[in-house]
Amino acid sequence: ARFTMMCDVDNPLVGPEGASLVFGPQKGASPEVARRLDDGMRNWARVLEETFGRSFDVPGAGAAGGLGAACLALLDAESVSGVTRVLELVGFDALLAGADLCVTGEGHADAQTARGKVVAGVAAACERAGVPCAAVVGGMSADAAGLPDLAAMVPTAIDAMPLEEALGRAEELYALAAERLFSLLALGCELGKRQA
Repeated sequence: ARFTMMCDVDNPLVGPEGASLVFGPQKGASPEVARRLDDGMRNWARVLEETFGRSFDVPGAGAAGGLGAACLALLDAESVSGVTRVLELVGFDALLAGADLCVTGEGHADAQTARGKVVAGVAAACERAGVPCAAVVGGMSADAAGLPDLAAMVPTAIDAMPLEEALGRAEELYALAAERLFSLLALGCELGKRQA
């Protein structure tokens, strides 16, 4: 059997963009703990290379805390972009035909969003199809800017609140964010009519 590994990130296994240093802090690791985790990953990468005769520190190897490297090494898996494959499987390009707008989203947008996550993949497909794309996101870091294919990004957070509260109110907060997004779109349409 042939295995295919679908990744939503292109992070390598180790280093500044690797699994431990990028995702460790997102999961609560202090900078010191993240560095120690990266050191451990370097040891594991060395063992994999010695065992299999090649490096597995490639794009996608850092996915899921290094599970990407394990799939590549132990299953001899082919690595593909998860969002690209899923969009192909659902016939997304055909679904976009005739659409005026696409709205997508994710839990938290940050610099990582542009590195193969769903929002970036959907926005790129929309750009190719000439369909504007907006995103509703649970939270948004200052470094979330930089998705050139995305027309707008609206976070759900309306006040500073603990993550637990935001998660508990997710349905309500996403509905409010969608209302804000579509109010802005309506405003844009109204302004467009005035200029015509």
